[in-house]
Amino acid sequence: MDSFYGTALRLQDYLRLRHVLLRTCTSSALMHHPDLLLSNPPSLSEPLRCRADELLSRIVRANYNTQFARTAPELTEFRDAITGRVDGVDGHIISESFRKTVHLTTYDSYAPFLVGFFEKPCKASAIVNMFAPGLPDYLCESSSTSGGQAKIFPKYNRLSKVRSSDAGSSAGSNTLRKRTAATIWYFGCDQMTVENEDNSTVAKIYLAPGSVVGQRTHLNLDPEKDGEKMGTFVLDHAAPYAVGFIKKWRSFLLVHVLFVVTSKSLETMTMIFISTFVDMIRLLNVEFDMMVDCIANGTIPALDGIAEVRHYLELNISADPERAADLCRLGRLSSRAGWCGHVWPNLQSVNAIASGSFASSVPLAQWFLGPNAAIHALVYGATEADVAWPYNPLQLNQFKLIDGTSIEFLDISKDDSISSLAQVVSTPREMRLLADSAHWDSGKLRWEGDTKS
Repeated sequence: MDSFYGTALRLQDYLRLRHVLLRTCTSSALMHHPDLLLSNPPSLSEPLRCRADELLSRIVRANYNTQFARTAPELTEFRDAITGRVDGVDGHIISESFRKTVHLTTYDSYAPFLVGFFEKPCKASAIVNMFAPGLPDYLCESSSTSGGQAKIFPKYNRLSKVRSSDAGSSAGSNTLRKRTAATIWYFGCDQMTVENEDNSTVAKIYLAPGSVVGQRTHLNLDPEKDGEKMGTFVLDHAAPYAVGFIKKWRSFLLVHVLFVVTSKSLETMTMIFISTFVDMIRLLNVEFDMMVDCIANGTIPALDGIAEVRHYLELNISADPERAADLCRLGRLSSRAGWCGHVWPNLQSVNAIASGSFASSVPLAQWFLGPNAAIHALVYGATEADVAWPYNPLQLNQFKLIDGTSIEFLDISKDDSISSLAQVVSTPREMRLLADSAHWDSGKLRWEGDTKS
């Protein structure tokens, strides 16, 4: 289902990229990636423009009959421009009308339409078809980078993809599988019920950070089946699923690293930010003796906030005195550079956001890793929407825009108005995309979206 925020949109889809530049590198691309074009040749510009028009018009058509689209004052000019209908209107007219009449907005334009989600009881009639057709699967809270009170972004059509996927039934695996991957990720979410007029429950909506929703969707993890997986290892992960539900940060990292250290065959680690890897390794250094003792005896340490999952953790840890002895011979990681390479000789990469402000953690992370494991860029994203994937993972600041998402750029040398917006097809030669939330104006939103929501 095509959907996007606001009138056919979902707030996540109205990402306003501000103080943002598209990075073009002068150095040769690594890993045999083609050299980047510094400008679009005429043979590509027109097809790209047509594709952008078609995408935007498709998003509008799919979501035009929503509560926000039909009633939001900010869309009055747009509704007038297309005479209140999209059926039978040429796609180019729809996209051009959108670009000329839909002004930049702030979160305040959308907040009144979210009130119904938090009414008690929450009635389906009040929230159905609000920002996209149907009901959302998730309500995502923005992170602290937004400043002030958290913003809410409904996410549609996530669980239907998970529940219709064959991979969903195989996400859990037994404890005998080779544990080659460490995913240091939180999976917890709360839930709210949606009722009909007769007070019967018609749906559940889950509340979670955007990172939780993204990873759950990626791994085909249905919240309704969490209980079945708590004592299992998702795919080939090194720690049992239950570790992802520990809310205390210190305990979350220590239990993860306890299981990760016991896995000699580890090949990759994945987390949201590279600073998480640094925090985890530093904690291991501080609690090294305790970790070695737990590995030697097959015990789970007494940590805050793990009571609810301790049973599942204890089922999956066993004494490994040989591994403990190996660690003792190596000594604390603070004693040598490249410690991680000795603990995990097969480790190839740590995948995380490592650009923008998070680049400050890269030197220390690489010192821990040594020369044989690399840091790979993960994503350029926000709670509103994912924006770009790495073009070359080894280039931590180099990204390619996600296909199927309508994104515009705002020239930071001009005023905040639609006349200053540029389409991807006319991206200035020297624009760079910096993965630093400080370079975004998350308050400036545009009525747009993607085809994946």
